[in-house]
Amino acid sequence: MQQNPNKIGLYIHIPFCDFMCHYCDFAKTARWDQEIVNTYFKSLHSHLSYWLRYLQKNFKDFSFASINFGGGTPSLFSSEYAPLMELLRPYLQSQQEISIEANPKNCSPTNLSTWRSLGFNRISLGVQSFQRQGLDFLKRNHNPDQAIESCKKVGAYFDNFNIDLIYSWPEQSLSMWMQDLQQAISLKANHLSLYNLTYAEKTPIGRAYLRGKIKELPDTEQVQFYNSAMSLLKKHNYIHEEVSNWSKETFSCIHNWLYWQGSYYLGIGTGAHSYLPSPNHHKGERFYYSRNLKHFKPITSTCKRAVPPQITEIAQHLPIFLDSRQADSWLLEMISCGLRTHRGIDVSYLELKSHTQFVPKNLVLEALESGLLFYENKRLCLQAQEWFRETSWSLLVSECFH
Repeated sequence: MQQNPNKIGLYIHIPFCDFMCHYCDFAKTARWDQEIVNTYFKSLHSHLSYWLRYLQKNFKDFSFASINFGGGTPSLFSSEYAPLMELLRPYLQSQQEISIEANPKNCSPTNLSTWRSLGFNRISLGVQSFQRQGLDFLKRNHNPDQAIESCKKVGAYFDNFNIDLIYSWPEQSLSMWMQDLQQAISLKANHLSLYNLTYAEKTPIGRAYLRGKIKELPDTEQVQFYNSAMSLLKKHNYIHEEVSNWSKETFSCIHNWLYWQGSYYLGIGTGAHSYLPSPNHHKGERFYYSRNLKHFKPITSTCKRAVPPQITEIAQHLPIFLDSRQADSWLLEMISCGLRTHRGIDVSYLELKSHTQFVPKNLVLEALESGLLFYENKRLCLQAQEWFRETSWSLLVSECFH
């Protein structure tokens, strides 16, 4: 996928949670009241309006490739999204992917009906595990029966829904993992996101891990869980798109591919990241909002009157921070994201954008000869069983661009 300045993704971050999962390190808070929520949604409306004016001014034919509401827990709210969706109405198209992340306890018929009426057409359900032991460790606030029932409710309202699962939590067995997968398959989820548990430093389980109170499963077991998932889901006709994502045919997540292939996207809300075209940088401009909820406020009338043409100027009066990337880091990121997908990387495009030439070195040549890597029509792909070790491969491949 080539970068298209007139076709970008939109991400809107909702930081509110009614409980704190012990593995999550996203920008979030469980300390909020209705006044804080009202102010936040008012701020989202003013910032979205502002950025729409910026995009209209700089990219006259722009449209949104996909829209995603993430968090936090976006499913805590329903009709609150109406003003935002009204702002977006002129940019909505038929069959456009509009997703919202949801927790099982929030999937009431009323919420599901409201989301659908507002234009949402894809639900990403944060189940994480169908095992009581796994839910207890991850500190989820639903039980296995509620998770199953929520999936059935979501399936009754939405043709397109994803189930998130986490694996490799302590004391999880291969049998438990296969039961989780079989359950997700039986619920007819047409997209699955399977995440290997990570121990982020600032999370409760991350701190416990650093203190030695939690032991990570051996690498051999984690690889076994991954390989077993690949084998089982292939039998059930799921397409393995990326190291953590599988989908049924025609149910690929468009928003995910924007990230994986270096396309443009706008993120609004606390901690949200953006990557937009820029006349000053041929690789685009990256920036992000502060994670501090207190910094995200409605835009003042003074700022609303004129939208500067440069993001560097916008950063002077909005709570955003520029994220400068060197050419080497851009190239490595593009290689890293591409090699962990079944589409691989477009070598011609990377050569053009980075002003380099791809010349395979010894280890890469050996991998090409053995079939772990394959190169055809200027596209380099890595075998799926190696996606779990993508970091090492990305470094080796990046050294071949010079």
